[in-house]
Amino acid sequence: MPKQLPEAVVTQMDAAQKRPVILFELGLSSTLRYALYKSNITFPTGSSNVYTSKAIKVNGTSQSLEGQIQRIVIDLDNVSRDMFAYIYNEDFRNKSLIIKRIYLDAMGDASYYDEIFNGSMENPTSIGRRWVTISAVAGKSLNRKTLKFAYQKLCPYIFGGTECNINGNADLSSLTASGTVDSGNTITLVDNTLTQIDDYWDYGKIEITKDSKTYYRKVKDFVASTNTITFDVELPVSVDNTCTYIVYKGCDKTWDTCSGINTWGPSADNSLNFGGCIHIGIDPIAIVVPATNAPPVSTNLMAEFDASNASPPSLMDEFDAGNAGPGGPGGGDDGYGGDNGASVGDVGPNVC
Repeated sequence: MPKQLPEAVVTQMDAAQKRPVILFELGLSSTLRYALYKSNITFPTGSSNVYTSKAIKVNGTSQSLEGQIQRIVIDLDNVSRDMFAYIYNEDFRNKSLIIKRIYLDAMGDASYYDEIFNGSMENPTSIGRRWVTISAVAGKSLNRKTLKFAYQKLCPYIFGGTECNINGNADLSSLTASGTVDSGNTITLVDNTLTQIDDYWDYGKIEITKDSKTYYRKVKDFVASTNTITFDVELPVSVDNTCTYIVYKGCDKTWDTCSGINTWGPSADNSLNFGGCIHIGIDPIAIVVPATNAPPVSTNLMAEFDASNASPPSLMDEFDAGNAGPGGPGGGDDGYGGDNGASVGDVGPNVC
């Protein structure tokens, strides 16, 4: 006979309203609220704080021996590609990440939760079609100096941000357009009031609103002849004449664009505010100047090899050379052999 649990225990196990739920709050420009649960949750009950149901994986936290550093890594579901818009438009660095545990039978007050983690996020380390990985750190930071941004060729500043718009050449309040869509589909938008030149809106940001819901995308291309904007990622709905939009000019973060030579980017030369390192990847040019009156370079490699490997003269060669007269053996008038150039004569020094 199989074992059976007591009915009271089974009732408690099935009491879904008592189960704990993990909530996540990402403190971006507008707080993102997610619930690791099968449906959306409003916490506290009756408030406007709706936590959207989302698949989330939480890796174990790590902590130093002194308890000063605490790190956590979360993977946010990105199958619907909703996280791409936030990654393109938001800076995650030093923004807050709060993880709470609540219980479904105690949601009537905002204080009814256990705080699991409260720290600062880093930029996403992995951006994929299924998951987006974000790390966060809490506790006392290390006393160390680091570079504010990576040594890189592209500009790290947000186009139109504080560092970029010092001289007013990237003022997004003027580098923008809005209106009602004439036609479109899931990947394009057409509005005949967009009269700018080709590629003017490339790399920009666009917000499309349909049925009171706003979708965020980047501009992949703008064709002036057809007044058409193409999005970087397809929308889950089709764009039509019931939609409104706001488009902002963008930048590809290169030195050329910052200098004002492209149709996209700043309204004028903004190179004084370029944040990249323009000399990365440039190889120095070697200039070889031949020396004056330098001897010609031999092209006979075998001759050079033979000369460098020639055997030194023998001791007998040096002895014979040192004892030869001015005329040499068999030489002229002063030679050992006299006038006739015969063999060594009887007259002369060092005769054996």
